[in-house]
Formats: sequence, structure tokens, C-alpha cells
Amino acid sequence: MCLITAVSALDMEMKTPPDTMVRCGDNVTLTCEVTSPSKLDLISFSWSCPSELNASCPSNRSDWKAVHGNRSSNYKLPLQLANVTSVHQGKYLCKLRSKQGMRSNNTTVTVLGCLGNQTSSKYKVRWTHVMVQVMMMTFVIY
Repeated sequence: MCLITAVSALDMEMKTPPDTMVRCGDNVTLTCEVTSPSKLDLISFSWSCPSELNASCPSNRSDWKAVHGNRSSNYKLPLQLANVTSVHQGKYLCKLRSKQGMRSNNTTVTVLGCLGNQTSSKYKVRWTHVMVQVMMMTFVIY
């Protein structure tokens, strides 16, 4: 007698973090978790980042971890965002494709306290330089 268990996309449960608010310059980790009643034959497991970051999205398929238990299998994929700026703000989509089906879920990151469009350190240096000049001019006037 042979018992075959089939897992479909309907049997998979995917969780992403709730919408997240983070301060400019902080680090944040978004973790996508998938639970299945049995082991999945993964094709891909990844994060998609907002359009400003998509080309350099730090998601890496080799970062995922799997834990197989007696009653279920759990898969986790962390996405680490370091020194966040306004370009990190937006919707992040976790996607899993397996031979058993597909799942996706999203979360939104809101960045608080960034001045202007801080897309590069060059911009930050110029902004600091302007602030120094204004402070010096104020000092000279008094």
C-alpha cells in the first residue's frame, strides 16, 4: 500500500511583517515565512523591492532557510535593509514558486525623518557643506 500526499498552493500559508515604519538611517529586517504541511519543491523564493531599488534589491535566494518537522515545513527568507533612506520607502513583495504552486504577499515600509531625496552619499555631503556655510555666515554676521 502506497500513500501519496499532495500539497497545493492552497495548503501553503505565507506571512510577511505588518506595514513597518522605520527612522531614516536605521536598519530593518523583513522576514517572509511560508508554512506547508509537507516539504516543497522550491523553484524560487525571493523579495521584489520598490522600483527605485529593484535593480539592487538585496534579496538573495540562497538566504532562505528551511525547517522540516513531523507535521509541517517552514521556509524563511529575510531581507535586510541597512541605513535606510527615502529610496527604501515603498511596497516589498515576497514571492514563492514551487512545483506545488505559487504564493505572494507584500508589506510596506515607511521611512520617517529623511530630509530631501537622499539617494547617495554625495547628496548628503553637499547638504552638510551647505549647512556649514550657513552656520559660518550666521557666525560672521553676529
